[in-house]
Amino acid sequence: MQISDVFGAHPKSVWEYLCENGQGLYVPAYQRQYSWDKSKISRLFEDACHGFTMLIDHEDSITFLGTIIAIHDTQYLTVNPLVKGDVPSRVMTIIDGQQRLTTLLLINTVLHEEIRSRSVKLRDSEQDDRVWLHEECMKVVGRLAKTFEEDKDYGDEAFRFYPRMIRAYDDSWSRKKDKANYTSPIGHYLHSYGKYGREDSKKAYKFDAPEGGTADHSKYKLLADGRKTIQNLIKDVAKNNVNLELPGFDKMVAASEFQDILVKADFPEPVKNTLADEGNDDYKELLRLVLFANFILDRVAITIVTAKNEDYAFDMFEALNTTGEPLTAFETFKPRVIHSEKLENYEKSKAHEHMKYVEGYLDGFGKTDDKQDATSRLIVAFASAERGEKLSKRLSDQRRFFKDNFDKLDDGDPKRDFVRHLSHAALFIQHAWPDEKTAKPKLFSADEAATDDVILCLDLLRSFKHTITQGVLIRFYSEIRKADTAGRQQAVDSFVKAIKACAAFSVLWRASRRGTDNIDMYYRKLMEVGHPSTGLPALARRIGNAGESAPPDADLLQKALASILSVEGKVGTKDEWVKAAAKIPAYNNC
Repeated sequence: MQISDVFGAHPKSVWEYLCENGQGLYVPAYQRQYSWDKSKISRLFEDACHGFTMLIDHEDSITFLGTIIAIHDTQYLTVNPLVKGDVPSRVMTIIDGQQRLTTLLLINTVLHEEIRSRSVKLRDSEQDDRVWLHEECMKVVGRLAKTFEEDKDYGDEAFRFYPRMIRAYDDSWSRKKDKANYTSPIGHYLHSYGKYGREDSKKAYKFDAPEGGTADHSKYKLLADGRKTIQNLIKDVAKNNVNLELPGFDKMVAASEFQDILVKADFPEPVKNTLADEGNDDYKELLRLVLFANFILDRVAITIVTAKNEDYAFDMFEALNTTGEPLTAFETFKPRVIHSEKLENYEKSKAHEHMKYVEGYLDGFGKTDDKQDATSRLIVAFASAERGEKLSKRLSDQRRFFKDNFDKLDDGDPKRDFVRHLSHAALFIQHAWPDEKTAKPKLFSADEAATDDVILCLDLLRSFKHTITQGVLIRFYSEIRKADTAGRQQAVDSFVKAIKACAAFSVLWRASRRGTDNIDMYYRKLMEVGHPSTGLPALARRIGNAGESAPPDADLLQKALASILSVEGKVGTKDEWVKAAAKIPAYNNC
């Protein structure tokens, strides 16, 4: 396999990319909603206005907006729901760059509305300068329309026109009215604006959430706020607001290359005369918008990196990303759970209930970096408890762990049990191993297990930063969560024995030697293979392709840890331990 078979990179203008024949941009469910605020949108405008101004003296001037990472989904594996036969021929699943692409689509629709509504006044004029400008308006209005929707030649009324970008689960492309659906903020916006743009309405377009639904209106407000910001900036462009540093018409008229690049010819003499006269503000504002729109389409550039599959795409994203906010492995895992339960059933499913516990824990971290760190720690501990696997902190490895281990399970209870176990890991870490150092450990929904001895042991392991024990403890805590009334006390007793055994083993081991002396390795072996000489099976919930293992046995865990102390640690008796510990300067053996 050649590198070119895995990745491809192509620089393209906004026009070239958004108008590619048969192309639809697809936003996976795990991508965040549109969230760009005024400062980010203004920065994009400032960059575009700078490039527009530089074009006066530099015919190679462009504005580069960065890299878009996408998967060319030839088999429609990411499209859900899928209306067979109606999907665009070229589906591009956006891994990174949907915020910029959405902003560009908003800009193009606002320019489309502004130029179209202003040009109405020129429609019946016979004056040469106005006839010319009206024709230029119609050209750019037609070009702008092709960037935000594609005419599929036939279909039920407005549904023959496909929005260029839609979102998984909320939207589906189809020419048929009863199968098409556009309820995400971007899908609904492009569909409803496209319909408005083809009508000869004299009213301004108004963006509202879909009627008759139970949509989260806050998501639509974010998009509406972005559109309003762009409307104000477009008006600043039209009026040549001094803050944008746009060139005057005297410089534009003197720059023949500038005119040729943006309107493919020099301004006609009647146009130059109109621009030279005082007044004519409406005319000048409209022409400035036409020129700016053509600059956006032809001279604003992006690099499209196309990856073979999702794993490669995320690898590329992590390598290129320095300032963005990468999605956590849990965020990219959630759509797999939704898909396994079916979208229409998810909200009422047990899996949804379990996922809420995980989300409740992770959403408590306000900063993106803190949330990433917490997610990483959770998944590392869960991988140990679930599969006995030593998982790295790399995002790509953690995403693959979820993908590989969840996808191979049968739908139904096997996948729900996986999610349930993940929720138990989250609850344990959130409450029993709190991030805040001064917080007291607790056992969520297992108060009877939270004796003073147990809390002391938890605090001790946490102060050691002995996170390697989390996999063991999650397994025993999970049994309390799963137990019915009859079996609950036994599960509680087993957990108490397990936490005491781990605390005792860790203290005895570390106090009898310098450093940790591979203590993590022994815990990992217990999770992955158990301790055959004492009869302890692997503690992980699932090993290899086998089904769920039997509940962990605290008595066998005690025997296994005692054996490791005796055989590998050489401190099987009190006298042996005292002799070894006496040689260690405890005051600096940290």
